[in-house]
Amino acid sequence: SLPMDLFYFVVVTVLCPFLSLPRSSYYAHALNLPINDFNLVIVTDVHSWVGSHRLHEPNLNADYGHVLSFVEHLRNLLLPDKNKNLFFLMNGDFMDGTGLSTYPPTHLTPILQHMNFDAMTVGNHELYHDSTVKHLRDSGFLQALGDRYITSNVDQILNESVSTTTSASTTTKQQQQHPLGGSRFKILKGPDANVLVFGFLYNFENNCPSTAVSKVQDVVKTDWFQSALTHQSYDAIVVLAHMDLVDSLVYVIMNSIRKVNPLVPIQFVTGHTHYRGQHILEDRAATFEAGRYLDTVGFVSFNKINHTHPKALFQHVFLDANVKTLKETLGFNDNDNDNQDSFLTDNGKKIQNMIAQARNSLELDTVYGCSPQHLYLQNGLLEKNSLWGFFLQKVVHEFYLQGAPNSVYAQGVGAFRYDLFSGNVTLDDLKVVNPFDDVIYLITRDLKGSELLEVFGGNIHQGRDRLNAALPPYATTIQNVDPEQTYEFYGVDFDLPHFVEAIEKATGKNVTPEAQSMSTTNLWLEFVKSEWGNNNNNNNEYCQEAEQQQEEKGMSFTMLLGVVASIFGLAVIFMLIRNRWIRARRSRSFTPVESSNISIDGEDYKSTEFI
Repeated sequence: SLPMDLFYFVVVTVLCPFLSLPRSSYYAHALNLPINDFNLVIVTDVHSWVGSHRLHEPNLNADYGHVLSFVEHLRNLLLPDKNKNLFFLMNGDFMDGTGLSTYPPTHLTPILQHMNFDAMTVGNHELYHDSTVKHLRDSGFLQALGDRYITSNVDQILNESVSTTTSASTTTKQQQQHPLGGSRFKILKGPDANVLVFGFLYNFENNCPSTAVSKVQDVVKTDWFQSALTHQSYDAIVVLAHMDLVDSLVYVIMNSIRKVNPLVPIQFVTGHTHYRGQHILEDRAATFEAGRYLDTVGFVSFNKINHTHPKALFQHVFLDANVKTLKETLGFNDNDNDNQDSFLTDNGKKIQNMIAQARNSLELDTVYGCSPQHLYLQNGLLEKNSLWGFFLQKVVHEFYLQGAPNSVYAQGVGAFRYDLFSGNVTLDDLKVVNPFDDVIYLITRDLKGSELLEVFGGNIHQGRDRLNAALPPYATTIQNVDPEQTYEFYGVDFDLPHFVEAIEKATGKNVTPEAQSMSTTNLWLEFVKSEWGNNNNNNNEYCQEAEQQQEEKGMSFTMLLGVVASIFGLAVIFMLIRNRWIRARRSRSFTPVESSNISIDGEDYKSTEFI
């Protein structure tokens, strides 16, 4: 009957998707990755973006909980094959990027500690502050990672008690150097092979006093490096190299290895320069860089060298840090590709909870105002919606310096790291834009315009930044300099050595910078609260209008879905009525003819023809 037909229709179309049906596996049969003898899952230069980009960039919605779940699922998939080796690697720079990165990084290190990396190395951003290094040591982070934290050319400097035997026994404090990590190299043991892993940082010079960075070209000549290559048993070498994809130091390391072992496959895992890239160095060596800020989960796969595989056959995949992408890559068998909970492992859920607790503790989601425009980091100073142009003119010149014509502010453009999006502005949004929170200094009160030009090499906008060609290396609030005018010159603590040296050279005078009671992140915060906060009626009107438009879009979409659903329902009802009518007519003239057996998928079915 028609009511029964409708009943079955509702059961099939509405209730079935919610029924928990048994299944033999979480995974489909297809794994969308190249799998060889050695398989590496890689993250690099995450800069504390462990909680994903989902708020402003929903296509990058995978956090560290999803990444760890991805690795654990992949391990389970490869477990039956004893010839496949999988390693999870982190290539440095976990500091400086979001509000989760603090000095010291008390909220960040527990999350990293539970990520179960097989190996990781240090980036330059972990070495700017003594407080960071002290925390890594005193919090138990280094002890927990042990020899998985590999620093081949980075040491920590400790004041240790040393007993001296003389006529009167004394104990003195002496500086001792030890690897910052638990080891200078490590043998990773897989089910079928061993991998020798090094962890190098480029020749970094701005490290804090409690650390020492040795030059790469010197370290590769040391006895321990040569001994590791000669006396350890391994089938491949992985070099965690926090440097550019094709940095000259990559070739220094590779050539040093080749002098000892000319055939072993070498995979460089690089970083620092924040892009995706892969390059074949030779038949048996490759280099790979996996993006930045957790926008990428990198994957590399290669073979042992033997008669079957005379070349390493390096293969790679750049995976967007997107939950659906990670699931589909594993062939995850889930009808709802956006259902994140079904993908998360227990350890992945723990990581997510730790991230949420840290964000709540730091009050990172507190809203301080509403931005009427999207400000772009990559836009030039005079371009529309330029982040740096807006900061220098609106935030610094007009708001902080009160429009003083003789006050000049300059700052290195590497200080800002991300766009400021339109809409609600949270504390985390400001930390993301300006993670370093540099202290502002009045560097000198009486700098002549001619001397100011000399400080900048003759042109206030001279040169181009190496990472952003639209900007000069140092951006300033002034467009035109009067050589005869006297200026006050402001900067920040990170740039002080550069500007003090340049000013003293230009003026021939000693400079004594004066610290101001303001930092750059706090300046952004004060500006947002004052100009974009609840007391700014014009800005509130913009934000309310934007939210209303968003709601109207949502309502329009909901109404459209309702119309489509109604049309679909009417069509289904019409088809049910039509089918009942056709069956009723046929039942009055039914005559069975002869039966015949047909085969469908190897099974026999009996069909009856109708006249």
